Amino acid sequence: MVLEYADVQNFALTEKVSEGVTSLQVSGLAFHSALAVERMVTEVQADTLCMKLVLVPARRELSGSFNYTVRVPETVRCVVFGNRRHVVWRSTGR
Repeated sequence: MVLEYADVQNFALTEKVSEGVTSLQVSGLAFHSALAVERMVTEVQADTLCMKLVLVPARRELSGSFNYTVRVPETVRCVVFGNRRHVVWRSTGR
């Protein structure tokens, strides 16, 4: 199962640029009490980076909180979240 933007509490995104390389730090809490975030999967499709957080049944070593940093390739102009592709970031002209 993939976490959707509508099911995230306290979603935060911070853009960082260092030596011409853009990275995004994304964090929040999955609003599913019986599920936990296992990992983030990213995929570039044309000029869009798709971020998907994979949910699994909650286990002792996992939680619903997440905090990931992802590098944004130079060709990417838009970043979307989840299968519903909620836009969370757009390039301001790199």
